[in-house]
Amino acid sequence: EGDLLELVMDPYSTVGGLKSRIAQIYQVPPMCQRLAMGAKELDNKYEELIVHCPHGAKTFSVHLSITLDEATQGLEHPEREQKLTSLQALAELGFGTCGHHAVMGTRLDRQDDETRQPALRALAHMAERGQTRAAVELSSRLEDWSHDLRRAAVEALMQVTEPGNERAVDLLMPRLTDVSTEVRLAALEALPRAARQGDGRCITGAGALLEDDVQYVRRAALKALSQLAEKGNSLVFAEVQSRLGHSDPEVRATALKALPHILEQGDERGVTAVIDRLEDPVFNVRRTALEMLGLVARHGDQSAIVALCGRLGSDMDEIRITAAQALTQLVEHGDKATVLTLSQRLQDDSVDVKLAVIHALTHAVSNQSEGHGVATAALCERCEDPDRHVRRAALEALPKVAPPADKHAMETAEKCLQDEDAEVFRLAHVAVDQLGGSQTVLQEAVRNLGGAASRDDF
Repeated sequence: EGDLLELVMDPYSTVGGLKSRIAQIYQVPPMCQRLAMGAKELDNKYEELIVHCPHGAKTFSVHLSITLDEATQGLEHPEREQKLTSLQALAELGFGTCGHHAVMGTRLDRQDDETRQPALRALAHMAERGQTRAAVELSSRLEDWSHDLRRAAVEALMQVTEPGNERAVDLLMPRLTDVSTEVRLAALEALPRAARQGDGRCITGAGALLEDDVQYVRRAALKALSQLAEKGNSLVFAEVQSRLGHSDPEVRATALKALPHILEQGDERGVTAVIDRLEDPVFNVRRTALEMLGLVARHGDQSAIVALCGRLGSDMDEIRITAAQALTQLVEHGDKATVLTLSQRLQDDSVDVKLAVIHALTHAVSNQSEGHGVATAALCERCEDPDRHVRRAALEALPKVAPPADKHAMETAEKCLQDEDAEVFRLAHVAVDQLGGSQTVLQEAVRNLGGAASRDDF
């Protein structure tokens, strides 16, 4: 009894070729197939099929059965490649077919290190998700002396675990404090797949690794926390918040980076927590807080905007730049107070700060919103900046901020048509055109180029 399979084969193809066709259809590796014609076994893979056809016949029948003999014998072969081939065959065969998890488990008990880990990975591949026998076999390897095998056991356990499996969580929790970085990473990746959403024990365990000495582990803990509960979960926030005052600045920075992942944008708890860290004694933490404020606060949040504007006066260039960049994410068109602050900061000594502020200014004001007069005047002044990059940025921003036919903006753009920098000239030409300037002036400016090589790109 069993399935009937009809195949069309070339009579001069081999027994090995027939087994390969069967493997494609039934996912039974050739090593695990036994083909028989009556009492005769077809065991020579190089033998041609025509040899087995009765004289003049065009068809013949064979019986397929599954065997582990060759594969299990191969596990004892002195050559490593043969062992690995046998392991692969057992893995492809599948756990449910013959229940040969014991064969693989026995292999793991050997001290033959070169095949222990492949055997464990094969066992994971064989296991069906949620199968108890596989979980039992795998969990016994989580205490192995080899960190590679412990990591592989964690990864394998992940393959056979359904969400909400308390037994799997029990097994994973000790691995969060494993001496091996790789094992801790694997446990953090596996935990959200096994735990119930909002599981307090798992949240506490992952939260503790925000203090890990290894940066990659801290990042993995951050990711795990974001997956262990819905955004806004109080337990997750408490774990992260408690690390914002940690003695290690790297831990504080990691906790700040976690906030956009665990809270909805605009959550006041996150906004307040980030603003509190803007006064951190460590520069990197302050900068991280500025970056995160643009992500946790809602567009137009005045408490966040005021805090960022206050940092535009910092004595550190990077703080001023980061504050300006964060403002682009939060400020609304027509925010007069912010426009005034940004316009004043265009007097900054740093070119990079001026560039960041110009970019922020285009987000704070448009040619139809309040404050465009102050912003236009500030940009016009920067169109004469000694640095060509600032002149370029100011000219590009000018038509976005100044209303059409604004006299001051028009005169400034026309004056920049005399600039020696080709890109400034091009942007000035565009600005004059967009502001509704005289076409005669533009045509005259082009004629005055006189074919100079420096302006050929225009």
